[in-house]
Order: sequence, then structure tokens, then C-alpha cells
Amino acid sequence: MSGFGLSISIGGDMIQRFVGVCVLVSSVSCQGGDCSVDLVEGAAEALVDGSDWMSEGATFMWAGSSLQINIPGNAGWMFTLTGRKTQTGMAVLDAADVQDFPILVDLTGQGGFAVAYPAEGSSSYSTTQNGSGSLEITEADSGLRACFSFVGVNDAGQALEVDGGQVFAAQSR
Repeated sequence: MSGFGLSISIGGDMIQRFVGVCVLVSSVSCQGGDCSVDLVEGAAEALVDGSDWMSEGATFMWAGSSLQINIPGNAGWMFTLTGRKTQTGMAVLDAADVQDFPILVDLTGQGGFAVAYPAEGSSSYSTTQNGSGSLEITEADSGLRACFSFVGVNDAGQALEVDGGQVFAAQSR
């Protein structure tokens, strides 16, 4: 996630500190240990470019030692999140097998990637070129619970921000 500066001059030092703490807390909400997924199986939710988004029918599957989470597009967007390696370099499947939770994955480079497909139109947004993102897996057995956020970029260089994402995916049959 990217950081930014904030300067405010309303009523003194205490408000500046409070606003700074709020900005800091909101910018790291899905980074190692803060992930708590309280959804029914198959559900997903996030903020997409600042607007509430929800979906049903989310599934996951193992592809070799990698994880693929598919979130259907019944709410304007379809997401595919793929985790290959943890931040420590372990295969995601190996980390899940030894229950090394939370499993933290960078959704760029060797770690994996995220793709957002619009329900209408043909321009997808991906973290593979100039994007960024993270995936935090807190459970992976018969169901998978995870938090995610990413910024995907399309071929025209336009960005799509997905923040505060949560998913409770059912294992694909």
C-alpha cells in the first residue's frame, strides 16, 4: 500500500495526531494480523474505488503449490487472486499444509497477482504491471478465509483500487 502525507490546521496538535493515527490505521488494515473475516461461506466484500461491493459464490482451488481464489462478477466486478509464494518465499500450499497462519502474500512479482474483470467492458485491471497488492490468508481447509487489497492497472494505465477486501471461499469441487 502506498503512503501519503496529510497536513491539517484545525484546532491544534491533538487533532493533527488523531487524524494521522486514523490515516495510518486505515492504510494498514490488512497487513499481517489484522484480518478478521466474518462472512458466510461463498461471500466476499470490498471497497472498489471507494464504493461498497459484495459478491456470492466465491471459491478456491489449489493449482500445484499455488492458490487461486475466484470471486464471481455478480456485483459488477469479478476478481481472481493467485498466490504462489509467501512473503518469506515458501510455496503457499506448503504454508497452508503446516498451518503457518497468517499466510502473507504480495500480489506482485513472484508472490502472485490479482486481476479485476468488469461485468461490462473488456479492459481488465491487473497487479502484474505497475500494480500492487496483498493477500492475508487466515484459514485454509474446507473453506478459505482471507483479506485482500490491491491496485490493478489496465492497458491504458488507468488504476482500480480494491481495498478492505474479505472473502470466505468454498473449496472448488
